[in-house]
Amino acid sequence: MMVAQGLQEALNIYFEAKRLMYRTVTEFVVVETGPLKCFHKHPGWPEIDAFYAVDVEPSEAIAAIATYVPHPQHMLTVFMRSPRERGTAYEALGYRSLPDAQPFMRLELSVPKVTHASCVVHVETPEQVDFINGPGNYMNAVHLNDDVFRYYCLEQDGLAVCRARIVTTTQQAIYVAGIDTLPAYRRRGLASTLMQQVHRDALAAGARWSVLCSSPPGLGLYQALGYTTLATMQAFVPVV
Repeated sequence: MMVAQGLQEALNIYFEAKRLMYRTVTEFVVVETGPLKCFHKHPGWPEIDAFYAVDVEPSEAIAAIATYVPHPQHMLTVFMRSPRERGTAYEALGYRSLPDAQPFMRLELSVPKVTHASCVVHVETPEQVDFINGPGNYMNAVHLNDDVFRYYCLEQDGLAVCRARIVTTTQQAIYVAGIDTLPAYRRRGLASTLMQQVHRDALAAGARWSVLCSSPPGLGLYQALGYTTLATMQAFVPVV
């Protein structure tokens, strides 16, 4: 089966962003196993092997994993365009689906319609690193001098109440690697304001696309910003 062009382009951005994010972690590698990609020793994940499949027959995906001989705690994430149909097939082959499937989304960047001034800060100094980490560790100070990463925060009441981590790629695109709003400040449009600044800066730097994996609660935010869902990322783990 052929992967739709838009989805394939977004996947290329996603996998490049992952390689760039963890390029200094010697244990982390992205390998090919048959039609699947595998993240080996992804930092911070309990799973030793995380496989990714798109437009692959379930039986073919499971056979590729068996050939690889993964860690028993491995995980398989499938980029689905018909989640219910294929989810049943994987479950019949000995895997169970995890809750909270993630929309995989892409946006063609353009100048945001809303241009009002805000307190969004692009982190560029050690003092700003300390500020964005005030509500809890979010940014590795080493990333301050790393052109791959861009961090943003929105200030209110003397706090970094909304924060974002952006990865720049070589494909005229950014990957939104994380966005977080303090619970007491949610549902105020702060994440939308912050993302509009991210989009403006990315566009000015020559990016054309933005790609991200949305949490289910974040779907409405990204849809309102113009993101389109290309696939659903459904994770599976072995029953045993």
